[in-house]
Amino acid sequence: MLYWIHTTNSEIEISKCMLEKNEGNGVFEKHQKQEYTVNIQEEMIKNDYFKKIDGKWHEVHNNKKVVLNGTGNWARIGSGEGLVAFRCALENNVIGRTNSRYISDQFLQKETGNWSNEGIIAVSETSSDIHLFISEQKASTNAELKTFLENNNVILYHKTAETRYLECTEEQEKQLEALKKARTYKNISNITSDSIVILDVEYKKDLETVLKKLGG
Repeated sequence: MLYWIHTTNSEIEISKCMLEKNEGNGVFEKHQKQEYTVNIQEEMIKNDYFKKIDGKWHEVHNNKKVVLNGTGNWARIGSGEGLVAFRCALENNVIGRTNSRYISDQFLQKETGNWSNEGIIAVSETSSDIHLFISEQKASTNAELKTFLENNNVILYHKTAETRYLECTEEQEKQLEALKKARTYKNISNITSDSIVILDVEYKKDLETVLKKLGG
């Protein structure tokens, strides 16, 4: 005997059921699965994808990675509401507020400089300066900020002005071609990924099943 217990804030419901052994030879459809692994040369995030160009697969990258690790000319520029503002010019990394959004592993993007919460703001479309608003308990001086970043590297990904194309390796070519030839199963096919990748799936319907449905 199996018991099923369902609880809410105000009551407890106990149900029971019984399992019966089936002595017959029913139809059993064995579970089937296909697994594919595709290697990457560089990290791929939102708006990065694979594309076949002139018969050759490419990694298409629209983002660039920046690591804030305490290097650079950080300078304290103000404080308020328990936060301290710092500024730094990132050499050869233009992150424009008006033409680019970015993703950070620790701080939110701020549209304008204010003292409402911790975050990072890119100051202009043509400047490589960024402003970091951080709790004064984490860092209140230039030296403390550099120490904080050395021990807690902040990762930024920002959209680039130009798209970059990396030609895939021979191994990647084989993996992508195999993935392209993957097949679905009748009735239900579950497609999942163990990463944050977004899958754009195109498949052909089973003609036999479609005709049966049309025929009633």
